Amino acid sequence: DAAHVHSPTGGQGMNSGVQDAINLGWKLALVSKKLSPLSLLDSYTAERVPVIATMLSKTTELFHKTFQPASTQQMAEGWRRGYELRMFGVNYRRSAITLDEKYSYTEDETVDPYRSGGDATVRAGDRAPDAPHLAVVGGQTTHTTLLDIFSPAYHTLVVFAEPNQHKEATENIFECVRGLSKLKDVVKTVVVLPQRSSSTNDASLSPVDMVLLDTEGYAYKHYDVASDSQRPIVFMVRPDGFIGGLVYDVEGIKKYLGLIFNL
Repeated sequence: DAAHVHSPTGGQGMNSGVQDAINLGWKLALVSKKLSPLSLLDSYTAERVPVIATMLSKTTELFHKTFQPASTQQMAEGWRRGYELRMFGVNYRRSAITLDEKYSYTEDETVDPYRSGGDATVRAGDRAPDAPHLAVVGGQTTHTTLLDIFSPAYHTLVVFAEPNQHKEATENIFECVRGLSKLKDVVKTVVVLPQRSSSTNDASLSPVDMVLLDTEGYAYKHYDVASDSQRPIVFMVRPDGFIGGLVYDVEGIKKYLGLIFNL
């Protein structure tokens, strides 16, 4: 928090300090365990500086509108607290350690590091949405949410798939997961089956850490995945709760993990 001594308008300072800490913390942990290269720490500055610069711009503008308004309308605007100040739109979409096989950016395309999700898309670099009412297949707990599964201690590979329809592709992904024994403590795999899945007893699911049934379709909807998707989609959620990778197959998984870990 001491690193963010600026206008208090908008209440962004302590929140930003917490975001800084968790962004750096999981990277330091992996580097100290020699699971990741020292260069991973370079991404801290690359990811956080654009967010903080944007935050300073927004809070300064808010300060002037609140305390030095040029008009009554500006004063009214200064007291409004919109979506941006909730910080749900903070993102790392242009980070060098994100991988997005679904969306691409042109070289000169700008991304507001404070605003994502307004177009109802979910991209690599965005905050991973929660999803409630997920039935745990074969587990002692009946229902859970994605936020209850995500952890600052590990990456979570969230695989949206219907094994009965994507048999070869999903088996390849699960075989890849089985081969991640070196990373077993820092990478967990969760499969999210569609609402009316016929794969709840599929034997190929055995290598994964948890199988969930999207009983109300919330996860598929809010991750922008069609329930009848023609191929699996994998969201690789970082320990800080942001989506590091959005990929389709084993090659994509390995490519993303290569950005983070010493493989």
